[in-house]
Amino acid sequence: MSFNHLSQEEEQWASDALKGLSLEQKVGQIFCSMMMNSLSMEEQIDEYALRIRHEAQTYYPGGYYLNRCYLPTTSVLLNRLQDIANIPLLICADMEAGAGGGLGGVIAPGLTVFPPAMGVGAAGSEQYAYQVGYCTAWQARTIGVNFIFAPSLDVNSNPDNPIINVRSFGEDPELVSRLGAAYIRGVQDGGAAASAKHFPGHGDASVDSHIQLSVVTGGRERIDRVELPPFRRAIQEAGVYSIMTAHVAVPALEPDAQCPATLSKIILQDLLRDEMGYDGLIVTDALLMGGITRHFSPGEAAVRAFQAGADWLLMSPDFAAAHQAVLSAVQSGVISMERLDESVRRVLAVKAKIGLHHHERVYHESLQNLEEINEYPTRISMAVCDDAVTLVQNEGDLLPLSGREKISVLMLSDSKDEFYDDGYAFFYEVQSRCQDAVETLSVSPDASDSLLEAARRVVDRSDVVLIGLVVNVVPEKGSVELPDKFAPLIEYAVGAEKSVVIISFGNPYLLRRFPTVKAYICAYGYFDLMAASTAQILFGERIPHGKLPVQIPGICEAGAGLSF
Repeated sequence: MSFNHLSQEEEQWASDALKGLSLEQKVGQIFCSMMMNSLSMEEQIDEYALRIRHEAQTYYPGGYYLNRCYLPTTSVLLNRLQDIANIPLLICADMEAGAGGGLGGVIAPGLTVFPPAMGVGAAGSEQYAYQVGYCTAWQARTIGVNFIFAPSLDVNSNPDNPIINVRSFGEDPELVSRLGAAYIRGVQDGGAAASAKHFPGHGDASVDSHIQLSVVTGGRERIDRVELPPFRRAIQEAGVYSIMTAHVAVPALEPDAQCPATLSKIILQDLLRDEMGYDGLIVTDALLMGGITRHFSPGEAAVRAFQAGADWLLMSPDFAAAHQAVLSAVQSGVISMERLDESVRRVLAVKAKIGLHHHERVYHESLQNLEEINEYPTRISMAVCDDAVTLVQNEGDLLPLSGREKISVLMLSDSKDEFYDDGYAFFYEVQSRCQDAVETLSVSPDASDSLLEAARRVVDRSDVVLIGLVVNVVPEKGSVELPDKFAPLIEYAVGAEKSVVIISFGNPYLLRRFPTVKAYICAYGYFDLMAASTAQILFGERIPHGKLPVQIPGICEAGAGLSF
């Protein structure tokens, strides 16, 4: 988003704002700091009082990253923060699964959760993608968030990718391009800035860049054909306000094997700016991630990212040191004032485009009725869930179930994030459709031998065993593989001559481990609406419409999806 896209009023505000900034304030504008790492309401208040207020008045950051919003406490803090800022702040969040859902946790408890991008990919509808983006932006603005770090335009071509997986719309560049552009239009029509990530593509990586530098292999021809098309569409058709960089090395583009895309002038300036014609805001992925911090100090990373072509530096592990490093680089002439002004203009242009020049405040009366705030977004989320659930295998027409079978449900989860309720939502959905009592059991990776033995006894007493797998992407977990303790239990059920249905509420590729299972369903994410949609498919109340947006190697091709 550049001055070329602004109205006369917006351009005048941004120009006047730029002229009024000191050098230190200009340097501050190119940083996005962390508002909080904590999860408790009390810690948020303490952090504001002890750190953030001083930081905002000393270093003048262009914005803050928010990973948790309590209603209405956080909105009060955001109002205070906006009041003391010399220029209105961009408030950012990873709302990849809606305002109520983020990456590895909940952003705003009580607001709507949507399926992850791969669920939208399974439904396949541009209209859904647009509506999810629009509803997310609308709810975000209601609570004070105005910059959404989504969508992920990574093409998930590597089934073992530990950090993208269901965050991607799928493995087909055309599908990702189509749905990604629609989602971006929705977000920006909803009044927030969108950020297409992670350029030039993180989908073929095999290492989590939160932990260490990952490498995307393949020649330039493949990158042009697979990784770049979604970003081209985002630029040319959706007019995306921001593109986020990836902490991945791409040897086909950048010959320095230790240089992540975030710090590569070849990738950010030569490719993204000059070749692809992008003139909007380039924001780095978080500079506190291992893909950067293992190799570069906070100051070095900030200066190198800016010199490479990034405009906005996200979450340095040491904001003061990074700010001083960039300031010194400008004062010494290593970074020109012209180059600094160029990036500050882009930051201000985004702020103007989303209306921050009219003063950003959260109106608390708008938060009083969550039912009303959630009504339309929840209807959209429910519709996407209904059309996303994918029936991949159904040997012998095991499904749909009649409800008269002797059914047990095992829920196996590898993490205890806030979306997961020990399976109770799904247990309830199944039990409410059965004539007889349903045995249920939740199992975690640290389950005792006695609990695993109890699970096997549950299998023995059943005619039909429903096995829910909640194996999801979590930053720094490093894997989306099935935990070791789960495999023997599933193998026992599959080999016990029972009718077994595996439902993946997350990583769809897990079927590779159990190719002989009679029935397999992909639901892409676990939350109450998805649990309800899955149960409707299981019991024949709804015909499955979802199409698998990725191939499961050795099992089925992308586009697979059975009906009744």
